Amino acid sequence: LTKPLSRGAFVTAKIIAQVVLLAAATVLGTAICVAMTAFLFDGAAGSRLVLAVALWFPYATLLVVVMTLFSAAFRSRGAPGGAGLGFFFLTLLLSSWGPAARYGFFGMLPAMGRALLGQPLSAGWPAATTLVAIAAGVAAAVLVFERQEL
Repeated sequence: LTKPLSRGAFVTAKIIAQVVLLAAATVLGTAICVAMTAFLFDGAAGSRLVLAVALWFPYATLLVVVMTLFSAAFRSRGAPGGAGLGFFFLTLLLSSWGPAARYGFFGMLPAMGRALLGQPLSAGWPAATTLVAIAAGVAAAVLVFERQEL
């Protein structure tokens, strides 16, 4: 870490770089999948897949932010991975509980499935709470890393 760059800027840049890499891989992978699906299934529309991926991307971004927070919070190498896996499983469990799925970011998981099936969905609350959780996670990661000894 060099002097001209603050710790907060370092963590924020790390998160942004990871999300940009995630976005590039997601766009490329989705485009290839839509093209192959259209080729193999005689012009099938990939709009459901694109919608599901659009709903997945904020959730995946949240996982990147949470993993960065855990990486800043724990000194050992394995602890952030274990905590991140625990967070992922917790979100899976809570996504099946109605109130959490309706009003929290946990609802992004069922919304993806409904999008793929072409069912009606309302992802307003889950999307909004996901964006709030991302912002809170970035702020927490910056705060935790700024207080760490190097």
